[in-house]
Amino acid sequence: MVHGGRTRSFIINLPQHDAKEPLPVVLVLHGYTNTASWMCSTANVATFSNSERFVGVCPSGVGNSWNAGSCCGQAQAERVDDVGFARAIVAYIKRHGVGVDDRRVYATGFSNGGMLSYRLVCEASDVFMGAASMAGSYLTGAFPCRPTAPRPVVAFHDTLDTVVPHATANPNYKAYVNEVQRCPLQHQLVYSNPAFYWMACYQRSPCALASKSVWCT
Repeated sequence: MVHGGRTRSFIINLPQHDAKEPLPVVLVLHGYTNTASWMCSTANVATFSNSERFVGVCPSGVGNSWNAGSCCGQAQAERVDDVGFARAIVAYIKRHGVGVDDRRVYATGFSNGGMLSYRLVCEASDVFMGAASMAGSYLTGAFPCRPTAPRPVVAFHDTLDTVVPHATANPNYKAYVNEVQRCPLQHQLVYSNPAFYWMACYQRSPCALASKSVWCT
């Protein structure tokens, strides 16, 4: 598609479904320097799209990067309208005869892509109902976060991450849930798996303006 004067591309996996059945949509955003095909392959998008019955989309960023506000690369330097591009992808899917369940349109991403997923629920909350960030971060102050309805997020972050440090990403996540969702300060353990890199997930709820959000370390 041509968007913002640029030719943009994306990979779509459409599962078998009844033509009358509206499907969820999940945008899966690659990290800085990665590609759409790498992201689709690494995240096994086709397999999960087919088994869980959602439209899986792996978009390609300008210069292998996304404009998440204050990061990253060519897309950020040239102020590429990636929020508008994400909106346009969902509109494209609808325009080509696929029924979309508007209540279940989500963004997820790795690193720079995770950063953009936060931006999408801030600036395109009328389209994206939630975000899942993997090794990304909410970039506080990089863009206005005034959603029409604050959306829940789930964030996964490694304590040993040296690219997007946990010590930065965790406070930024707290800023999102505190300022945007107005969640309580206290949290509770909702999942633990010592066999999987000692993963532990913490939930803060009930939030005044949106459903619960979860941080997984």
